[in-house]
Amino acid sequence: MTKHEQVYLWLKSMIETNKFTEDTRLPTEEELAKQFGMNRMNIRKAMSALVDEGVIVRIRRKGTFLSNTYSKKENFFYNLNRIVSFESMIKERHMKSSYRVCENRVIEAPPQVLKELVLPDNSMVIKIYRIVSADGKPAFLEKSYFPYPEFKMLLDRDFNQPNIFSTVMESLGTGLACASQVLIAGLLDSGEKIDLQYDRFTEIPCMRQQNIICDEEQVPVFAFHATFPGDRFRFVVSSDGYKPDMV
Repeated sequence: MTKHEQVYLWLKSMIETNKFTEDTRLPTEEELAKQFGMNRMNIRKAMSALVDEGVIVRIRRKGTFLSNTYSKKENFFYNLNRIVSFESMIKERHMKSSYRVCENRVIEAPPQVLKELVLPDNSMVIKIYRIVSADGKPAFLEKSYFPYPEFKMLLDRDFNQPNIFSTVMESLGTGLACASQVLIAGLLDSGEKIDLQYDRFTEIPCMRQQNIICDEEQVPVFAFHATFPGDRFRFVVSSDGYKPDMV
């Protein structure tokens, strides 16, 4: 573990255990450098990571404070520079996760899935649809698509558990090497509103995530789609620098 990661985890722990609250000024870089016996560069890097995630905010001439958005426990921050599982996010918030399988059956592959998995027309796939909850409240929806009959063993598996990927790797006898990811902004449809327990007459913005998971030979193994409601998730991405286009 690097030095800045040590500071990052300590700060995150202090925040999650309410040692720092929304109205509390966090220690300065100088104070933390003295506390940890590190140079300020490591401290700055740790705090910048938390700023990128929307956890803390810097206010000029006042100091660094806990973000008022992050202090609301129902909000989750999905950092695209540091992608972690939902289970990890839940543990960081000291909440309890649960997974409910709504579908685990063979269907004709939707056109989008045919394209993602490079399958011929009229191919069949296994669709696994789950509602993922935090402290008993639905948080987001996920749908996974696996070629059939290659993955027919998944029809008998219990997916009311956190990590669907470990089951797939076990079935493959190999690792999952890489993934492509596409994010699409939109609105929840009527079925999604019901599953996420929203009023069906209210327009709810969402982010749809479409992943293609590949094996070590770069061959698509399965497609993973997730729908995140906009009032419960924040997507964060940061850049090391900005260089304007030259005209």
